[in-house]
Amino acid sequence: KQLPGQPAKARGKITLVKGKYRAYGKRFNIAEGELIFNGGIIENPTLNIRAQRKIKISPSTKTFHAHNEIIAGVKFVGPLKNAKIDFYSIPAMSTADIISYLVVGQPQSQMSQAQAELLYQALSQLTLFSGSK
Repeated sequence: KQLPGQPAKARGKITLVKGKYRAYGKRFNIAEGELIFNGGIIENPTLNIRAQRKIKISPSTKTFHAHNEIIAGVKFVGPLKNAKIDFYSIPAMSTADIISYLVVGQPQSQMSQAQAELLYQALSQLTLFSGSK
């Protein structure tokens, strides 16, 4: 709904089904995705998005994880202009390793210098997006 001279407002929900997202040459599955409009300005919907990757564990990495595969993901929750960003994994691990798996596909302790630079660039962009440290 939009009145003359006023910003557009919306009420309703957009649900993503089988969504995919590509960043840093990696493909993420959107496990859960909603944009919720509560009657406010359309430019600031409430987000409830969970994007994740399944990563096969190489034999050299199995010393860190007993599993053949891990799930590493990121959640965006809250108003778009002030969304909270959180990371999760199965099995549980440090946030630094989750981010490393998301971007370069292995724990940070096994990254090359080039992978570390890519990870730094990704974190810099995420910090700009989220406004957090």
